[in-house]
Amino acid sequence: MAPASNHRPGRRWLVVMLALALFNLVGCSGSREPTSRADLESAFKEEFGFSPPSTIIELRCKTVKVGDSWARWLAFTYEETTWQKILSLGFDVAESRDFKKLPWPDDRLAKNPNAPTWWPQSPRADAQRLYYLDRPYKAGVTPNHSSYSYLWVDEKTHTVYWHRSIWQ
Repeated sequence: MAPASNHRPGRRWLVVMLALALFNLVGCSGSREPTSRADLESAFKEEFGFSPPSTIIELRCKTVKVGDSWARWLAFTYEETTWQKILSLGFDVAESRDFKKLPWPDDRLAKNPNAPTWWPQSPRADAQRLYYLDRPYKAGVTPNHSSYSYLWVDEKTHTVYWHRSIWQ
């Protein structure tokens, strides 16, 4: 009769599954804040469908991914033609009475812990004009995704601030 084995196949399977889960979590999450102009322009084009004109001097970006969700923040020099082109994607003015039904009150009222260090506290509804879009607006976003975007112009610094979150 063969001696009893101390080997437990269930334990090995559990270790393998935990390793795969950890690999998947690490592989599907992270943060990126590009600094090269080419990478920044690529992120801008990915979001708006066109490259930023050379009149946009300041351009910043941060992307955070967690699983099948991600968020991106952009800040760039205000330029009227670019501003109008972005608004034509379907953004609406957010009225103060609309804020209760928008999907992002926490982002508007409190600092998002994933936001970049250069991201200001989002404006109050009565302080500046805020635009939002609570649906996907580009061809690359499939109908089974949910998203929202909002943006505003800081008139003191002539900077556009834009944020989008997307999840499945």
